[in-house]
Amino acid sequence: MRQLRLLTQTPTKSNRLHVVCLLHTFIDDLWRTMENQWLIGGYAVLFLINFLLFGLQRTALLIDREFESTYVLAVLPWWLRFARLFSLCKLIILGYFFYHQFWVIAISLLVCDFILSAVLPIPHKIYEKTLRKQVELRLNSKSPKSKSLSQTLDAINNSKYFK
Repeated sequence: MRQLRLLTQTPTKSNRLHVVCLLHTFIDDLWRTMENQWLIGGYAVLFLINFLLFGLQRTALLIDREFESTYVLAVLPWWLRFARLFSLCKLIILGYFFYHQFWVIAISLLVCDFILSAVLPIPHKIYEKTLRKQVELRLNSKSPKSKSLSQTLDAINNSKYFK
């Protein structure tokens, strides 16, 4: 309340310093808030990337179980290995929030991550092209497992997850 009175009064020599200190505190708080917004936005982007990579892995696993094929997981793209890196970056951001005592933000992000991962449906349809392309690339390379690859391609074409 005193802060509002200082800002609404006509400035005098005695309260000019208080007004400057209040403005400095406000700007400092705004700067820290903006810094946190960038980190929260970065966490959201990392969550989305991690969720999509997990969805690709999960879709391949479901097709593998549906057709009892053992080769669907082997045709996952090479860049899927970086999914752990995105998880690690998310943990680093959470660690930053915990270290700097932004407990509410850190716990909120953790709870939102858990709830969204459990509630959001995996968009299987967007992975069909990626999986098909990986199988076709390996078929063109004349590998000795071409029969397994053709069965894998049939499994992808006939999967209930892509209909």
